[in-house]
Amino acid sequence: MALHRVHRVDGLTLVEALAALAILALVAAAAVPALSDWQQTTRLRSAANSILSDLRLAQSEARKRGRTLTVRFSVAPDGAWCYGWRLDTSCDCRLANQCVVDGVERVVHGSTWPGITLTPGVSQNTFAFTPRRGTVTAGHVTLTGSDGSAIRVTVHGMGRMRLCQPANSPPVADIPPC
Repeated sequence: MALHRVHRVDGLTLVEALAALAILALVAAAAVPALSDWQQTTRLRSAANSILSDLRLAQSEARKRGRTLTVRFSVAPDGAWCYGWRLDTSCDCRLANQCVVDGVERVVHGSTWPGITLTPGVSQNTFAFTPRRGTVTAGHVTLTGSDGSAIRVTVHGMGRMRLCQPANSPPVADIPPC
């Protein structure tokens, strides 16, 4: 009498594979909104940190050069925004070769951070950094994401600058309230 050996094949059945794919699709569908929120928050933080860094650099340059340095923000009717630097007088970042320091155009466009709107809250949309004791025109710039979350760059007249979160804005982690 001959013995028949039964070969066992390890693997997945079609039903098991389809069930695994269905679970993977559900997990991916749940992760997409969280990823989108994370990207928006990251863009908002990046824009706020960039503006804060540029304002601090402008303050430092005014002191170093012994001249007033202005940073002017412009917001177009369609929401496009930019800001530019110039020594002694303000400039319009929407016009070519207006915001020039040492032969280099100093303009930053909001298109770097899609979905972020900017609202200046400073006289004539311009911060004027004076060389004497680093004083500046007091004011703020508020950046808002498409989800309504906002970060404000606040500049005090004596030169102190910080990030804060305006009231009634959805929370952004690690940003203190204004």
